Amino acid sequence: MKKVIFPLFLVSGLLTVVMSVMLITGIIDFNSGYIKALIQGNRLYLQSSFDKALDSYQGGLLKKPEDERLNNNSGLAAYRLNNYMEALEYYNKTIDGPEKYIKTGNSNLKLGDSSGEDNQKRKFYEQALETYKNGIIKYPRNLD
Repeated sequence: MKKVIFPLFLVSGLLTVVMSVMLITGIIDFNSGYIKALIQGNRLYLQSSFDKALDSYQGGLLKKPEDERLNNNSGLAAYRLNNYMEALEYYNKTIDGPEKYIKTGNSNLKLGDSSGEDNQKRKFYEQALETYKNGIIKYPRNLD
């Protein structure tokens, strides 16, 4: 019995030390910092403080860059700040669905509207049209 208890005690002590080091260095985040960034960003977004909301979302993305909600909301905030190219970058990191096609299409449309050069304008409009068409083909039941 004593031969079993000592190795278990040793392993549990070692795991405690490793977990403590990970917590202190920030590898483990029990406070869910990215969730706090999302909540704070959402509050700021609702107050129309889009620049501050984007800063909050970006802080969360530093902790969890693949988070779909943070990327989506960052895209929404960037769009509201008329940073359509930045919005596209965030939308491209979201999960595939009808909303992604609508948002990326709208961003390309706005880029076309804001472009002063005819060739560039045409390129963005064609990209918007292609995105909308692909969304309709992929999600025909979501034609709204």
